[in-house]
Amino acid sequence: MPRYSATRKQCTAHSDSSDDPISAIFQLCAPHLPQKTLTQSSATFVQASTALHEAHEKIIKQIAREPFLAAFMVWIQEIKPLHVQIIPSVKLLFEERFIDILCKKKGVVVTIGDARDFDHKIIIEAIRCRRELPLLIREQLVTTYLSFIQWLSEETYGYISKLGDPDLMKVKDKVLPYGHFITFLDALKEKDQIVAKLLYYGGTPTLEEVLHVQIQDVDFAKKTIRFHAQTVSYPAHVFADIQAIINTRTHGKIFLSRQNASFSPSRIFRNFKEAAKQVGFAAPFSPAVLTSSH
Repeated sequence: MPRYSATRKQCTAHSDSSDDPISAIFQLCAPHLPQKTLTQSSATFVQASTALHEAHEKIIKQIAREPFLAAFMVWIQEIKPLHVQIIPSVKLLFEERFIDILCKKKGVVVTIGDARDFDHKIIIEAIRCRRELPLLIREQLVTTYLSFIQWLSEETYGYISKLGDPDLMKVKDKVLPYGHFITFLDALKEKDQIVAKLLYYGGTPTLEEVLHVQIQDVDFAKKTIRFHAQTVSYPAHVFADIQAIINTRTHGKIFLSRQNASFSPSRIFRNFKEAAKQVGFAAPFSPAVLTSSH
């Protein structure tokens, strides 16, 4: 490729200067590999490497023009043993428009080249924000989409960037594994789920801080929440959850009962323990488990 040519010519050319580091290396290697042979081999490497880059670029240009959906179909065919598990999620990804066949702005078929410019994390966030879908279904959709993008990245040798789960990366040091947390979360009611999310995704806020956080402390645009001692960023789905429970309220505590009373820590302790028992967690279980890190 052009950006390597100057340096590579220097590497394969002979220099008579005793101060030239390349000449010094040739001299060190001479007892094992004569300079002439090494020079010829270096030239062969440059020629083959350049041809490889050019071939890769040509093939990638061809792949980039193909529909994004075509790659999806090939992936489905390659994971036939998982068809029974994957197909429902794949169908739902299309039905819920998380994967579009046509470009919304241009009205033309979305290509693999178009997909390279996507921020796929936004798609992951959109899936988790779709509150109409059950929690475990959302997580399965995320897993399915991530699996496809990882496969496509490998198939295109990095043309499509690798994609990690942003939620999983955020809590990678947590004592409670992410999969266990999702199972626990699914056993809770809506408001208790949000309390658990604020603890688990939020670093080290205390239960008291979470229960007393005010709507005014929530920055929906910046995706942050201000606690007494710190301001914490959270995933987008946390703010979708908060918006759903506060409805049109703009002031006061986030967590209020039906009688507009504050949530009590004892209630949360009790509900968390019951959920932990239901999913088979070892006793004792407390909110502190959600904030603990390695």
